[in-house]
Amino acid sequence: MDFSGKVALITGGAQGIGRAYANALLDIGMKVCVSDILEDKVKEFKDSLPAIHKDNVIFHKCDVSSLTDFKRAFKRVISEFGRIDMLINNAGVFDEKNYMKCIEVNFIAVVNGTLLAFEHMDINKNGHGGYVINTASEAG
Repeated sequence: MDFSGKVALITGGAQGIGRAYANALLDIGMKVCVSDILEDKVKEFKDSLPAIHKDNVIFHKCDVSSLTDFKRAFKRVISEFGRIDMLINNAGVFDEKNYMKCIEVNFIAVVNGTLLAFEHMDINKNGHGGYVINTASEAG
């Protein structure tokens, strides 16, 4: 399968598994939007990239628990790259004192992201089809 020129949006993409996804996708020729609330980590990530990848990655600050923020992330990806082919719902939190935030990020945002991906990738709505990958940890 040829992924060159395809576009991915990765939530929680600034570090850990999200960052690994971004590197892997860039290595196979994809364009990537790293979406996260951790601006300093994203800057560090972007600075570490080889020059060949720098034009294929953008950052969009996004709190996935905000549907408005999430919608803006999709709009930014399409505005910058002209399409979206993959969503990786990777953002996650664990905070036993703020369980509602855990539910908002680890569950509701995954559902919202999936629905937004369906809307933007739907071939009947000028989308190109695509993939949704949902990740989770035992902590989440």
